[in-house]
Amino acid sequence: MKTRNSLFGVLLAALLSIPFTPVFASEKVVEYESPQQIIETIFEEYDADDKFLKMPDGGYLHGQAKIVDAYDNSIVYGEYDSETDPNAVSIEVAKEDLINFDANPQIETRGAGIPNKTKVLAAGASYTSSVFTASGWRFSDYFIQAAAGTSGNLQWTTYNDSALIGDMGDALNTLNTGSGYGRTLYPGVPYTVGTKMNGWYQSMVYFTYNPTGRPYYHVKNLV
Repeated sequence: MKTRNSLFGVLLAALLSIPFTPVFASEKVVEYESPQQIIETIFEEYDADDKFLKMPDGGYLHGQAKIVDAYDNSIVYGEYDSETDPNAVSIEVAKEDLINFDANPQIETRGAGIPNKTKVLAAGASYTSSVFTASGWRFSDYFIQAAAGTSGNLQWTTYNDSALIGDMGDALNTLNTGSGYGRTLYPGVPYTVGTKMNGWYQSMVYFTYNPTGRPYYHVKNLV
């Protein structure tokens, strides 16, 4: 993953992104694992009888979540529960679908702009994305936020390539300057961020540059 340093970007980030310290992701050579190895690793934490729900952006939810407007959380677009939804599938079906999706070389996915919706994860809920492809800066389809009343500790892990996570200010700085702002994730290394701040919860977005390695991420709202 490649980024360009910018003095102007650093100053702008200090103004717009107060909750998080701006950093730049360094270029990192990654020895890619097979999709099957990665998916098996991600799903090790679950039980064999757990259920998973495919979300609109192609990844899988375990637990409860809702989709809200990124600028007004009172606007709710949908509520989801992998344990009770009739469309939920078994762990084996979810794994196979993600592996097959990754294996498709024709897929070009993920937006080049900042998402306008937020996925709010209940306590203990987690989400595993499908792959990121295309060129330039690519952002997840949703911000991720811990639900009110929870610990607010979001554990992120990227696979196949390094990436960044950040708040709205970080995302705007990255998009406007071309330099990467936020917190750096390295492949296979869990990174936990406390997002509860004086009674409110900071939403975060995952993004990566030139995702030729076909990266994806796993995020969990820790209990």
